[in-house]
Amino acid sequence: MKKTLVGTGIGLAALAFVLAGPQPAQATMEMQKAAKAAGLQVANCKHCHNAAMPKKGTPDLNDVGKWLVDQKAAKKADKIDVTWLKDKK
Repeated sequence: MKKTLVGTGIGLAALAFVLAGPQPAQATMEMQKAAKAAGLQVANCKHCHNAAMPKKGTPDLNDVGKWLVDQKAAKKADKIDVTWLKDKK
């Protein structure tokens, strides 16, 4: 019984670590709307992704999407701000 509790405790600790770790960026329709509101020419999801309708959890980013993720890390931001695209060369 003691071994089972120890194993369960280790498993739960590992799960908590994975869940609390960095989460992948997830694009939303709000991001697309914000980009359009900022005057950016964003027609659809393919502006930042390779797929027209990317599946959740599989970002499949193109160069623009990768640049935004890099900017998020460089700015130590909690989330991506699509207005950063105005600064992209």
